[in-house]
Amino acid sequence: MLRSGDNVAIDALWRTGLSALATPVDTLLQMKERTLFRELAEVEPPAVFIVGAPRSGTTLVYQVLAHVLHTSYFTNMTAMFPRSPITATRLFQSLGSKSRTPFQNFYGNTAGLQAPNDGFGVWNRWLGNDRYVARKSVAEQDIESMREFFKAWYAVFNLPFLNKNNRNLDCLSLLAESFPEARFIVVRRNPILVVESLLKSRTIVQGDATHAWGLMSETAPESSTPLEILEMVCDQVVRIEQRLQDQLCKIDEDRWHSMWYEDFCRNPADTARHIADNWFGARTLNTLALDELPELHANSTVTLDDPELDACRKRLLEGYATLPGSLHIQQRIEEVE
Repeated sequence: MLRSGDNVAIDALWRTGLSALATPVDTLLQMKERTLFRELAEVEPPAVFIVGAPRSGTTLVYQVLAHVLHTSYFTNMTAMFPRSPITATRLFQSLGSKSRTPFQNFYGNTAGLQAPNDGFGVWNRWLGNDRYVARKSVAEQDIESMREFFKAWYAVFNLPFLNKNNRNLDCLSLLAESFPEARFIVVRRNPILVVESLLKSRTIVQGDATHAWGLMSETAPESSTPLEILEMVCDQVVRIEQRLQDQLCKIDEDRWHSMWYEDFCRNPADTARHIADNWFGARTLNTLALDELPELHANSTVTLDDPELDACRKRLLEGYATLPGSLHIQQRIEEVE
């Protein structure tokens, strides 16, 4: 990440170091935060969870929706205080500023203390510390703890909650059951572009293409060829879609909205209005911010060479052929030249 020279990457590394210095304060604030849970309202907190495969555009969707909707969300400041996120967010919400480039990110990282954050440090309390797989079994007391936390969050900020965390795709049905008022934005991107970007992530973020990166990823043997690693990443993308389909069929259709990343970039206003009109209420839409949105660009350039592209297309089509209802995805794969 340092070698990349990217300002957002350097900002993320700087905050990681600063988080260690914040630990003593975080511990002290934790005791204060416990008082928030003594009297919780019975209201179910409204929330929208953004999910999708890593490198499918979920971070940009998160940034845009946080910008044009009146919501609350985990920030980079929140992430520095995993023991006391509510208290710290309330105390320090005026400290620092949002990024001057609100839609710039580096492999899921954003710049600025008040910019949107995945909130892994908070979610890890209930879903485990593995960033690539959620716990398959969550104890009833942990589910209740999670519910109490978000009730307390809503009681303090009195705004609908918005969050993107790709790992949450692995436990959609759990979240849907735990939060009756929760809704879900499902983001898809052309699988070939996702595979290509995941391969780059392994090299740029992990430093080695054999190292796992992203939801449901696997580390490849050191002796693996580039083609074997590519096929492994293709299988990862298919597994994610399978997991997504397995859970969406258990959730009422009016509780989730599926879209293609490329379509979102062409017209983000449609998604923002859908959330405001159908889920959060029209008053949550910041029409001024929506009108001033810059043009969003969805990168559709494929840099795989011809043999790699052919192998990628073949592997993906074989995988998606086993998934019911994925014809529209197969068509997008075949369109890539």
